[in-house]
This record gives sequence, C-alpha cells and structure tokens, in this order.
Amino acid sequence: MEIISQNLLPQCSLVTWSSNRLVPNRSNILLPGGGIKKSRFVIRNGTSDGYVVGENEDLGSLARRGDSKSKLLIPGLPDQSNGEAARITTSHCEWKPNLTVHYEKSGCGNVEAPALLFLPGFGVGSFHYEKQLTDLGRDYRVWAVDFVGQGLSLPTQDPTTTTSTSTLSEETSGLEDSEPFWGFGDEAQPWADQLVYSLDLWREQVQYIVEEVIGEPVYIAGNSLGGYVALYFAATHPHLVKGVTLLNATPFWGFFPNPVRSPRLARLFPWSGTFPLPARVKKLTELVWQKISDPESIAEILKQVYKDHSTDVDKVFSRIVEITQHPAAAASFASIMFAPGGELSFSEALSRCKENNVQICLMYGREDPWVGPIWGKKIKKELPNAPYYEISPAGHCPHDEVPEVVNYLMRGWIKHLESGGFEALPLLEDGEEDWEQSSIAREMEFPRGEGWKKSVKLWLYGSKYSFWGGVGEAFRASLVRVLRGSMKKTLLRYGNYQISSDVPGINCKTENQEECTEVDLLKDEISMLQEKHLHMQGKRLNLLSLKELQHLEKQLNFSLISVRERKELLLTKQLEESRLKEQRAELENETLRRQVQELRSFLPSINQHYAPSYIRCFAIDPKNSLLSNTCLGDINCSLQNTNSDTTLQLGLPGEAHDTRKNEGDRESPSSDSVTTSTTRATAQRISLV
Repeated sequence: MEIISQNLLPQCSLVTWSSNRLVPNRSNILLPGGGIKKSRFVIRNGTSDGYVVGENEDLGSLARRGDSKSKLLIPGLPDQSNGEAARITTSHCEWKPNLTVHYEKSGCGNVEAPALLFLPGFGVGSFHYEKQLTDLGRDYRVWAVDFVGQGLSLPTQDPTTTTSTSTLSEETSGLEDSEPFWGFGDEAQPWADQLVYSLDLWREQVQYIVEEVIGEPVYIAGNSLGGYVALYFAATHPHLVKGVTLLNATPFWGFFPNPVRSPRLARLFPWSGTFPLPARVKKLTELVWQKISDPESIAEILKQVYKDHSTDVDKVFSRIVEITQHPAAAASFASIMFAPGGELSFSEALSRCKENNVQICLMYGREDPWVGPIWGKKIKKELPNAPYYEISPAGHCPHDEVPEVVNYLMRGWIKHLESGGFEALPLLEDGEEDWEQSSIAREMEFPRGEGWKKSVKLWLYGSKYSFWGGVGEAFRASLVRVLRGSMKKTLLRYGNYQISSDVPGINCKTENQEECTEVDLLKDEISMLQEKHLHMQGKRLNLLSLKELQHLEKQLNFSLISVRERKELLLTKQLEESRLKEQRAELENETLRRQVQELRSFLPSINQHYAPSYIRCFAIDPKNSLLSNTCLGDINCSLQNTNSDTTLQLGLPGEAHDTRKNEGDRESPSSDSVTTSTTRATAQRISLV
C-alpha cells in the first residue's frame, strides 16, 4: 500500500481509499471569515464513515476503523451520581438598584477554555440549561443567566407604592393569592421610574454580564426569546461575541413601536410597559394571569413545546410554578407583554451580524409548533455559509429535549471556530463533497437512562441550499409520506401484509431511507406507549390536564375492577375444585364403608376373636381353597386362583397351619363336609376389626 505524504499534497485534505493506494480528494471547510479553507487529512473508504487523522495518529490504524455504520454514536450526558458531571454554582449580582441578576456557572477551573453564555427563553431561567452546565462545563467555562423580570431575577422590592390600601385590595381581589401583588400600586418607586422589561433592557443586562462577570468575549447561545437577545447583542457588540448559536430563536418580539426607532408612532400608545400599571391593564392582567399561572395551563404548554413526551420535565415544571408564586411575577408579565420592540428588528440584527462577520450556527427542532424550521431556513437563506442543523424528533426546546445532540454540535462547532477551520464541522468529518449543494442526513444514537438508547435524525444543510428548494423538498417529502401511508393502508385492506420488491409500484428501501414512514410511526407509537406506561405507574403526571387525569383515573378504576373480578373468578374455581375433591373423598369413603359391611356380612363371625397384629403368607392346598378367586380389597388379602400354590392369609401361624394341612391329607370327605370344615377353619383364622 502506498502512503501519500501530506507534504506532497498541500492542497488536498481528503484521502479516499481506492484499491491499494490513497487517492486525494477535495473537501472545503468554513472559516470564521466566511471564506473557504482546506481542512486537514481525512481518510475514508468509499462507503464508510470518515475519520479525521490527528497529528499523533497512525495511518495504519485506519483498516481497523473503516467499517461502515448506519448510525453515528455520540456520548450521552454525564452521570451526576459518580462525579462525572461538572459542578454547578449559583451566584447573584446587583446590576441596578433592587434589580439582582441571578446566574449559574460551571467549569470555572477550565481557565484556558473558551467561555459560553446561555440565554433562556420566555418564562424560564438558567435552570433550563442544567444539562449544558453539567456536560459542557467539563470542557468549557459555562454561564447561564436569568433575564431581569423573569426566573429568579425578579425585583427584590415592590416597584410601586400604594396610597390607598382599600383600592389595592379591590384591584387584587380577583387574584387567588392573599398577599398583594407587587407593581399594582399608584406610583412608581424612584428606582423603578421608566423601568420596562424589554429587549433593550435585556441587551444591556447581557453586556453587563459579559463585561463585568465573564470579562472576555464569549460564545453566546439562546433559545426562543434568548436567541433573539443573543443575535441583538451580537449585532450591537460584535467585539464581545465569538459566535452565536440560535436554538429555535423567535424572529419577533415586542408588539408595540420602539420610541427611538418610531417616535411618532410610539406617541399613539401612552403606556409602554412602565410602572405603575394602568387600571385597565391591571384588570386584564388579573384575568390572564389566573389562567396562565395555573399548573394545568403550564403543563399543557410544556406538552405542546416538547415533541417527546417521555422527556422528564418535572424539574422545569416545578421551577416555573415556583416563579409564578413570586409577588412581582404578574406585574412583570404585564410589563413584558406591553413592552416596545427593540431598536433593531430580527432581520436588521441578522444583517448587522453578517456585515460584522459574526459567526452563527443554527440548531432547530423540526417539530416545533411555535417557531418552525421555516424560520431557520430563512436565516439560512440570508447566511448561506452558516451551518444549519435540523433535529427530529425535537420541539421548541431541543437543548432540553435532546441535549446530547445539541452538546455534541456545540462542541464540534466551537472546535471548528477555535481551530480556524482546521477541525471539520459535525457531520463533515467524512468529507462529504456534495453537502454544499443539498444536505447530509445522519441518524444519531446515544445512551439515555438505564440500559436503553435513543436515536434521532440530524440534517446538515449546505451553503448552496435553496430556501424555495427546501420548501419544495419538504412538500415532496410530505407528499411521498402521504402516498406511502395511503398505499400501505390499501395493501393492508386487501390482505397484502408483505410488501416485497416484486410487487408493481412498490419499491422497498433500505433501513437508511430518509423518509421511512413505518419507522416514524413505530417510534411515535413506542413513545406514546412509554408515556402511557409511566402514567399508569403514577409518574410524570404534571403534563396531564384535569380531563386527562380524570380519564386516567377511570381507566385505573376499570382495570382495578377487572383485576378483582378475575381474582374472584380464580378463587371461585379453586373453591369449586376443593368441593369436588371433598365429594370424591366422601364417595370413596362411602364405597370403602360398604365394602367393609359386605365383607362382614359375607364372613359371619363364628367364635369371633381378635386377629393378631401381623400378616403372614403361607401355602395352602388349592383343592381346599374356597376363596381362591376372591379379592378382599379392604384388608389387602388376595386369594390366588387354583393354579397358584401360595396365597395370602390372615391368621395364626405355626401348629394350626400344620394341623389343618395334615388333616386334609389324611381325610377325604365329601364336598359338603369339606365346605363346612373349610368355612369353620377360615372363620377361626380371620377376624375383622
């Protein structure tokens, strides 16, 4: 085998196994500057996965790693019980008067490692990134922050003052909590004057965290609202950002005009989320807050945003419910809802980042009901060189639903940027040549829980990916899925359960088929069965509504009744069998009693005396045997037939037997005398108890 030296191939980064030599090939890697650079050597064969050869690796070991695999195995989350996970620490810092910022951090011992900052979505906090803090904290320095007005960064004092206690009690009478809610007063506190929880305020908060707490440029990632804030901050402070990761980022926030951007239009709206709340807004907030703060409503929302309902969201649910109990939560919610939009729209912030050459990576859950992948593909259209990953099945929060995949992609993307393009992007390790024109799809498998694995599908769309082409591809895939489902139903209807390649119009694909309806249906069914199994065990009931809980209770009651009926039926059968056995025993006893009575009547007592307590067998003369063909079963005595020389007798041994035998030999009486003498001799020998 001929090995081609790296010095001889300075322009090539991919080496393909062909016959007995290594053949160079081309593979392009994205650079932070938006350009293209050749990556380091990647060695593969024509059908196998690719492997990146490190500086200290031996090329001869490739033969041992060249097997083709249908799934890409990635590590799972670290086990917190044995100390593998990074330790999370909680901190607070006072940013402004009575505005304390809560944040969590991990991996602070990794001094030389890059810094990562995670921004949460609306209604949650830093606790939503626990799986990133424990996992990525082993390799990087990781922070997660709560936006002011949300999570644990709510104000520490009432932002308003109340001049009339009766007025406040009337205004808050509709609220279930007996404690007065903050922010429903008559006048704003001096520190809360012009306070509004808006995009601009959160952008300033992120700037404070990066400059004062972290102290260096960071890789920033955000989900939903946090994605918008991350992009907004990167557009206005590109020197503090090394890269942005958007996790199903919402492309819109703030329904009222910004006073800086549109001052005339903003004058039409006299209130823009400041304190105190107007009287009408207070009443509206009371009605809305009673609905959305109800645990059943929270559980229903979580059920919508999570595609995989087997995901454990108990901690997230309990933390959200805990936040809604804060006295400042209701007024903060009203301020957020009526706050003006940012000075830059989402598209303008995206254009600013493109101009400033800010690196952006897109990771979207395919089954998001709120921010679908179409928004990510629109961003991909504006930034063709930005890697766009799509995960399925995953909903609005892929970082919490499939954290193994998101953490894997985050590590690969950061390594790619930190190495200046020397490290390949995730899914590009095998040097795919046509990924720029279309996309790459791989099935990812990772350990989850105790003894079982989970697999999801991951797509990477190329730099020349067309938005409308993607829409057409999605439409064609949906059409094919519908047609295949209809064909399958038709075949099942007419009894053709086996789909083979010789059936006209049916083409069986391999297991790696990109649109496999049967596999998707089975996965959904398995997830549904797992969820129902957990519900039957009384676990993960937080996502169920009142009607679903009532239905589950009816099912359990019906099951309990069925179990009891079955148990009673088995007990009844066992009792009936016992009665039958008792009747049989009584019948057998009665039969034995009758046999004993018949035997007593057949053998009348003559000179009755008690028989000895032993049994002896001796020979008798067959000619003088009266009972030679009779079996006395009750006393286990059988008198053999005339052809036998030996019979079983119950009686006295010794001289009696010898005397009877000698008398029989000497005398030859008539048949009547023989019968009488035999009967008397038998009566003398046998006594029945």
